[in-house]
Amino acid sequence: MYVPLMFFSGAVSLGVGYFTLRRRPASSSVALAVVSIAGAIWAWTTAFQLASGTLEHAVAFHKLAFIGIDAIGVAWFVFAATYTGHQKWVTARKLVILSLLPVMTQVLVWTSPYHTLVWKALTMNAAGSSAILHESPGVWWWVDTAYSYGLLVLGIVLLAVILFRELVIYRRQVTALLVGVIIPLAADAIYTYGAPRAEPVNLVPALFAWVGLVLFWGFTRYQLLDVTPAAREFVVKHMSDSLIVTDTRDRIVYLNPAAEELLGKELRFVTRKPIAEVMAGSPGLLAAHRNGGEYTSAGRPQEREYEGRFYEGRVSALRDSHDRVRGNILVLRDFTDRREAELALEEAHRGLEGRVQARTAELRTANEELSRSRARLAHLLSSSPVVIYSCDPRDLFSVTFVGDNLESQLGYKAEEVLGKGDFWVEHLHPEDLHFLTSRTGILEKGQASHEYRLLSDDGTYRWIHDQARLVNDGRGRPVELIGSWLDVTDRRRMEEKLGHSSKMEAVGLLAGGIAHDFNNLLTAIGGYAELVQARLAADEPAREDMREIRRAVERAVGLTGQLLAFSRKQVLKPRVIDLNKVIRSTEEMFGRLIGEHIEFSTDLGPDVGLVRADPGQIEQVCMNLVINAHEAMPQGGRLVIRTANVEIDARTVGVFEDVPPGSYAVLSVSDTGAGIEEDVIPHLFEPFFTTKGEGGTGLGLATVYGIVGQSGGRVTVQSTVGRGTTFWILLPSLQDAIEEEAPAAPAPVEHHAGSGTLLVVEDEAAVRELIARVLRLHGFQVLEADGAQAAMEITGKHGAPDLVITDVVMPHTSGPDLVNQLREAHPELRVLFMSGYSQDKLDEAWRVSNVRLLEKPFSTDSLVTAVRAALS
Repeated sequence: MYVPLMFFSGAVSLGVGYFTLRRRPASSSVALAVVSIAGAIWAWTTAFQLASGTLEHAVAFHKLAFIGIDAIGVAWFVFAATYTGHQKWVTARKLVILSLLPVMTQVLVWTSPYHTLVWKALTMNAAGSSAILHESPGVWWWVDTAYSYGLLVLGIVLLAVILFRELVIYRRQVTALLVGVIIPLAADAIYTYGAPRAEPVNLVPALFAWVGLVLFWGFTRYQLLDVTPAAREFVVKHMSDSLIVTDTRDRIVYLNPAAEELLGKELRFVTRKPIAEVMAGSPGLLAAHRNGGEYTSAGRPQEREYEGRFYEGRVSALRDSHDRVRGNILVLRDFTDRREAELALEEAHRGLEGRVQARTAELRTANEELSRSRARLAHLLSSSPVVIYSCDPRDLFSVTFVGDNLESQLGYKAEEVLGKGDFWVEHLHPEDLHFLTSRTGILEKGQASHEYRLLSDDGTYRWIHDQARLVNDGRGRPVELIGSWLDVTDRRRMEEKLGHSSKMEAVGLLAGGIAHDFNNLLTAIGGYAELVQARLAADEPAREDMREIRRAVERAVGLTGQLLAFSRKQVLKPRVIDLNKVIRSTEEMFGRLIGEHIEFSTDLGPDVGLVRADPGQIEQVCMNLVINAHEAMPQGGRLVIRTANVEIDARTVGVFEDVPPGSYAVLSVSDTGAGIEEDVIPHLFEPFFTTKGEGGTGLGLATVYGIVGQSGGRVTVQSTVGRGTTFWILLPSLQDAIEEEAPAAPAPVEHHAGSGTLLVVEDEAAVRELIARVLRLHGFQVLEADGAQAAMEITGKHGAPDLVITDVVMPHTSGPDLVNQLREAHPELRVLFMSGYSQDKLDEAWRVSNVRLLEKPFSTDSLVTAVRAALS
């Protein structure tokens, strides 16, 4: 009978926990749900323990039960503190501290075979069909039990306080909670501390069915967790209006601080006293309380109430969930300032009556001018992008006025904002809720400026710039808060895009610098490997090692090429080309690459504009995009390459809205693959970013980004998860341009023994020494310089060499600047530049006449060939 009882109790507890999480809005719901779920764990593990056939299994389930046992105390205390408004007691840091002892208990429970801190001994005997586990507690078992009892009792004390100072509805909620918790706690205490046991099994887990039923009764009967005393306390205590609550017998049961100040009496002195006795000096208010409706104190000065103040109020019935009247709520608002202004106006009006007729014409003119001013102001407010609003300084979140342009500018209707104190709470982005607390600083500073996100009717968040200023009366008292709202979403988006562009530029500079330095290292590694290989006999095993080193260098050269492509620093060979011809030349290769399980086609538009680009690099762009599309469709799909012309202007929206206006030739690669997550798209073109795990380098799309950018174009992407992805390549279309043919291959240079004096200028020592060594082996006389200053000194001492071989990018003085200085004395000096850098660096080199270029990294053969060509 015990096992089914435990299973039933666990099911009830789990159901209550689920109901609490899904149906209760209060912040303390999670903690109470954890209590119920922990009780379910305790009950079910006890059931499995009782059903166990061996001591080993019974002990295992008993250990699992400790997860629920230890969680109950902590979760109950967190619930009680949150429910009663003591959230500062259960911050994240304090919650970690509260959990330290239960966590330690779990460690000791699962390591109990190695010590006797938790149990001195565990034995098992049968009781009917159930296996009863008997434990001999250790020292830590008592420590953990005392700790859990302490948390449970402290939570009960926090709730018990509410019984003496809260409204009836909350007292009944607490009563339900305490009835549900105290009985299992008392039963466990009786069982734990050795009272005579009528049953051989601890039935406390079974009592969680009782707890669940009591909690469900509290949910349905007393709105348990629909609203908590902590939430009500915050709202009511911070009301500027006076709040008086009476029961069905017209006795006062609650006053908020404002009402205590109004009556000059504390709640504890008037609780349960008839309102007619406490407020005997206000017959009009008492009549309104009896009859319901509104109340306004008399307007003559001699009938002022409550120490010279005027009040207006409203009486409303307090009803429970069954629409039964449980009392009345009286709300009083001080309108003394307004009434005094009215009385003063009446007095002034009586004094001015004699002069009104004489100034009627003047006033009529002034009114007409005022009407025109108002019309101008109304027109200005309705046509301005800035929305003007005002709030009562006593309630900074209650809007009392808003401009007519609210709906046209921000999309909200006036009735959604006016008088809605919870407007910000309902519409603020969760990350911007700090605005609710920082706004109160305006009462001290007099003005404030904030930017936050508000939820619009279409479900998106808009950035709002809120500028507010406090207006004081002649006595320095705040009378109104005037503010303005301006939608700055577009500005924020531009700032984000600018930040992303700056980030990509910075990463590009870093990648380009790394690739440049790495190319120098690869030149040295590859060159020396060639020299070693040349000296080895044909049958020498080390020759194969040298070939592997050279192949590794070639692979590394490919990676540095991709880095230089991303950083827009690779050496391009641009010419005027037809995109359609480039696609047709590679169409067959792409078809073989992707396989037969993918349907591949092209849709090349007619008369697509010519563009200036390196055709080999455009092929590389297409190759990278086709490979990505292929990998996105492992089960097959459709891949289409399209070309077209497009005109973009300032009104263009959608996928091309960030592209500068102009005429473009567009190349697109579309697939029907898995698509790309929205949060991944901003990082697609960053180097080394990959979603392929160890199978990807993260340089494919970075290379596309760099090549397109270096060619003066833009790349953008549009993707839907589960439907596919399209990459768009936009290159500026050339007007009245003529397609250029590929340049002819250079004529071969005869190889013969070298002669002449060469000056090698290179700041990288390993590269410089390699070049000098190779050229000396081919018969040249070589002079070496590690920079421009050393080169000038050498030519001053030895005269002009037959050829200067210099790096383009060097510290202090660049290669082109060095050549210009040398040619001042030697105008016919021949020059061979070396560089692995981009066109902007090479443009500086090409401004020097009669020069050649050798791209890094290079082989020893290409070095010798380039030197002979420069000398020929």
